[in-house]
Amino acid sequence: MTFDHAISPVLLKNHGPTTSRPASKRRLVFQAAWAILINRYAGVEDVCFGYDTGDEGISSAMPDCNQTLICRANITPENPLGETIRSMMRHLNDAKAYSNYSIGEAQKLLGLQDKPLLNSGLHFQQQGQHKRNLNQFDIVAKIMIHDDASLSISVRTRSSYCSAVRTADVAHTFAKTLLETLSAHPESMIGELNIVSQRDYDQIMEWNKDVPQSVETTFHEYFECIAQQMPDCPAIFSRDGNFTYRELDTLSTRLARRLADLGVGLETLVLICFDKSAYAIVSMLGIMKAGCAFVAIDPSYPASRIQAILLATKATIVVADPAHEHIFQNDVAHVVKLDAQSAEELPLTPATVASRPSAFFSNLAYVVFTSGSTGSPKGFQVEHRALCTAAQHLATPMRIDSSTRHLNFAAFTFDLSYGDIFVTLAQGACAIVRMEVNSACLVPSVARILRPEDVPRLQTLSLGGEALVQENLAIWAPRIALNNMYGRQRGQQHRPWRRGLALDHQSYRSQPTMPSLRQSMVILPSTGVFTSRLVAVVVLKSISASQEATHELKAVTGRAKEQSVAEVAKIKAFLASRVPH
Repeated sequence: MTFDHAISPVLLKNHGPTTSRPASKRRLVFQAAWAILINRYAGVEDVCFGYDTGDEGISSAMPDCNQTLICRANITPENPLGETIRSMMRHLNDAKAYSNYSIGEAQKLLGLQDKPLLNSGLHFQQQGQHKRNLNQFDIVAKIMIHDDASLSISVRTRSSYCSAVRTADVAHTFAKTLLETLSAHPESMIGELNIVSQRDYDQIMEWNKDVPQSVETTFHEYFECIAQQMPDCPAIFSRDGNFTYRELDTLSTRLARRLADLGVGLETLVLICFDKSAYAIVSMLGIMKAGCAFVAIDPSYPASRIQAILLATKATIVVADPAHEHIFQNDVAHVVKLDAQSAEELPLTPATVASRPSAFFSNLAYVVFTSGSTGSPKGFQVEHRALCTAAQHLATPMRIDSSTRHLNFAAFTFDLSYGDIFVTLAQGACAIVRMEVNSACLVPSVARILRPEDVPRLQTLSLGGEALVQENLAIWAPRIALNNMYGRQRGQQHRPWRRGLALDHQSYRSQPTMPSLRQSMVILPSTGVFTSRLVAVVVLKSISASQEATHELKAVTGRAKEQSVAEVAKIKAFLASRVPH
């Protein structure tokens, strides 16, 4: 069974560039557009797909892959479109020199005759030409060139590979990509092309039609109201300390008074530096109560990154675990130590004095810095109003209420962590938790490592930050409430959501030798070494890692099996060290 979705010529008709280029160059542009689409959907830079050579003077029939050339393109955001097309032309000319040799015969010689080489293809034809058999592909795009020089496209997929809805999404995205590629200047960077179709745009607007009402208060005031309503309920449950809401409120107030004694002012940026710890959350609340904004520093950061953040923030005060005090001794005026022992030394001042709000909802709550992989780290500033609005309105899609015990897995330096913490506290729930977790928010690659039997009490799992894939659905959807998060920007929390995903939602079939198109389009962020290696481990379980990998992954995926197993063990040990005990 297959799905077909055609787009009327009206959408592409009379588009100037379609008539201003020779036919051969137009077809290269078509190939580039299909390669860009595969790059965006599958997240691969080295793109390969079958290319119909019927009208290129090589063959007039295309019954199977034997008479199909392989189009290969390297698609990266920073590459100019014109250079990419010229590179594809060189590859195509090289391939034509060997067009008399059968791919099928080569497969037989290599013993690969039963294994598909490609799962996607591109075919175009003039109006009136006979149709060709394209059933060997899981997904194929067809371009019809009409007599009036307008174009129409259709996309066909196997039903076992892609749903009818997703097929239509791909078709509309391809139409948009084709228009952008045809009209773009040759020096335009591929990453500058806007390939969001009107269909996708309308869907995004539909998801976001109900704009949350702004919650115009500071988070520490919001928290204090919760603490007054449920003072004896657990707020934090961690390896280094457990706190009720009353205890967390009191201790953070004492820290605020300590900071006030050091002369902090409104929106003073105060650094925090902790491993996974209950006292990190104490520091966040205490800094807010003092009218300041916190900036998280990971103790594993290299000195150069710490210096860059110190320079950008002009911070003179750090709240840190005593184990990390030495990192800042020569760089800031004051290091406020905070753990179970040093907490006893904080000023004993009534909460009504120290927690008197000096900040407004329009003041900063925290600043989160990017990785700096594309240059200097950039700090994104988040106001109390934005934080409180997210904390209140994300509780429903995350299924967090006062009975929730939510795992704070992400590092404190990632904005995803703040959703874990502040959404949880805003509902009177329990954060961090080292056991009996019933709610968690993870990236899909981490979720694929775990199994439901590893976390028998887990009731809700929210996934975001990467594309959700079928393996996530197969593992988790039959067992728990599964949410997919979309649209998170740096410094913000996720919005919108898809709740309660079913096992058969947008199912597809993975090929053993080629990466399949993902189920949703994502803007891939720059990832760190750990994330890249983790993705590589997941890839090794299912498809050829060398075909999926980016340049960061190749060092991992190119190793022998024994080395890959060792890499898996290393990453599992890393995960174990980050999960609270």
